[in-house]
Amino acid sequence: MISGQLYDPLGFVFHPLDGPQVGPWTCVASRPELPLAVVGGAGGRAVLVSAAGAVHEQTAASGDFRAAAVDRAGSVYLATDREIWFRSSEGLWTRASGDEQPPAPYLALFADAGRVVAVAEDGSVVEGRA
Repeated sequence: MISGQLYDPLGFVFHPLDGPQVGPWTCVASRPELPLAVVGGAGGRAVLVSAAGAVHEQTAASGDFRAAAVDRAGSVYLATDREIWFRSSEGLWTRASGDEQPPAPYLALFADAGRVVAVAEDGSVVEGRA
């Protein structure tokens, strides 16, 4: 079953993204120099796209992903309204945001080696470091 498509802007072509149909894909981030991309979606689903192909993964996230980031080391971050999830280059998903609730739902993520910055809907900024 096709659950989405990836667009190749240099080839002007769409490629099917095969996998289970679980709802909408809601966020995407990439590092073309690696090459690595992540797509986040409903129900804590994620797809990692690399030169080797696309891999579907299920995280333990309690909601739908709404923001994504990839750092230059190849670590992946996805955020729901109230949680930030981290996927190491070894493939392990861990909740990075701890038990504290953010001041407002997360809206955007930025990641660089050893840190992630999240922006919430009310404009507040939350930063985490490894």
